[in-house]
Amino acid sequence: ILIVFSVPFISAFSYLNVTVFGDTIRFGVWGFCAEPGGCTPKTVGYIRDPEIIPWMTRALILFPISAGFSLICVFALLPSVMCHMGTDTLFPPPLYSLMAIPNAFASLTAFAFIMALSTVTKMRFQMEGFSASYGPLPWMSLAAMVLNVFLMLYTGCGATWRGPCGQMSPHIRNRWSTVYTY
Repeated sequence: ILIVFSVPFISAFSYLNVTVFGDTIRFGVWGFCAEPGGCTPKTVGYIRDPEIIPWMTRALILFPISAGFSLICVFALLPSVMCHMGTDTLFPPPLYSLMAIPNAFASLTAFAFIMALSTVTKMRFQMEGFSASYGPLPWMSLAAMVLNVFLMLYTGCGATWRGPCGQMSPHIRNRWSTVYTY
């Protein structure tokens, strides 16, 4: 969720930092800021020719989409975590598992786009003779993507569908074992 509030909202969260003639330019999801100077208007899909690929900056909208899926997942887990839902309930709830799938794919795709965009942009600035370095956003995106994919695999393949990592309640397990004992 912090990735969504990158430059120009929070100047410390950028995917690329470039030094051009002594001025620092920080690129984020919603635009870029030059120091000294100002910031671009907050928009999806900004342009800085010839270094930035405009259609790739539009693809960064996947970060807010992934953040929205993450919030839905948190709200789906709240009833299970805040109160005892009974012994026959599934943990995690199926809604969480269903929302974890698009969340993981959105964060995986967003990570791919931010890495491609920052790498291409960094190479273009360096070919022009300017200094460029990655900011914290690609690494924050990598951590979020790894966690989202892990949670999708855990809940989708294990816990919800009662795989080897499933969290079957003891009440259901005892009832199952008494029915099928010989």
